[in-house]
Amino acid sequence: MTTTGFSLSSRGDLVRGRVAGHQPGEARPLVIVCGPEGAAAGEQVDACLAAWSRWAIVASIDLPLCGARRSEKLSKLAFDPASKLSARLAGDIRRQVASDLEAARAWLTAHTPVDRERVALAGFGLGSRLVRSYCERSRDLATHVLADSEPPPTVESRLRERLTIP
Repeated sequence: MTTTGFSLSSRGDLVRGRVAGHQPGEARPLVIVCGPEGAAAGEQVDACLAAWSRWAIVASIDLPLCGARRSEKLSKLAFDPASKLSARLAGDIRRQVASDLEAARAWLTAHTPVDRERVALAGFGLGSRLVRSYCERSRDLATHVLADSEPPPTVESRLRERLTIP
């Protein structure tokens, strides 16, 4: 599997990501994977990119305060539900996540042969928590699967079923 790195700007913030499964020709479904640490890379994200890129264009991005955007001081407090800072930052983090996902979709649609009618989001762990609000509000997603404890093969079968992939 070959992955390609990309970066984009979202609300003035640099967002890094990776994409696999794109090839010239026929448009394919797009699945954006939001991993258990909210980062564009990691064991589970890498496994999803490798397995799912056989039937889709699969991308991952560093969500706010995750991956390359992580802050040793701020990230821990921002994601700790007992922290007062977490409550104060929640709205801004939701807005940044939505902006990041929209920017990633726009970039991926412009640079890869995406079937715009079959765009999905898969979230695990922290990634799932961070994108939940976006998934509930988005009218442009064909489907989403948010899994706090389901393994990637189970999520893959649910995505394939919902995206009508044999």
